Amino acid sequence: MNLYHGYTLVSQRDQLVTLMQKARSQSLYNTNQASHGIYIAPTQFILFQGGSYLTRTPSYDEVVERDPVIVVSGHSEAVFEQLNAKLPTPVSITLAQDSRSMSIIINEEGAIIF
Repeated sequence: MNLYHGYTLVSQRDQLVTLMQKARSQSLYNTNQASHGIYIAPTQFILFQGGSYLTRTPSYDEVVERDPVIVVSGHSEAVFEQLNAKLPTPVSITLAQDSRSMSIIINEEGAIIF
C-alpha cells in the first residue's frame, strides 16, 4: 500500500469518528431535544437527528462525502440516546482499503473506540 492509500484510510476513519463524536455530544446535551446518530451511505457519512435514519429530520442532516474506494462493512447506523448518549446494542464498523483495515467500535455506554 502506498503512502496516499494509507493516508486516505486514516483520513476517512478520522472523519467518521469526528461525526460519531459530534452525534454523541449532541445527544448527550439534548440538542433540539432529540437523539442523534450517524448513517453510512455508499458515498456519504451522514450525521442526523432522530431516533433512526429512516425517521430522522432531514433538514438537520450534516452530509460528508466519503471516498468510495474505502470499503465499509458492519453496521451502517448508530443512534445515541438523548441525555445519556448510550446505544441499545454495540456497533462495529470496519473500513478497509487494499489489504489494510481499521475498526471502530461503539459500546453500549457510547464510548467510541478506534
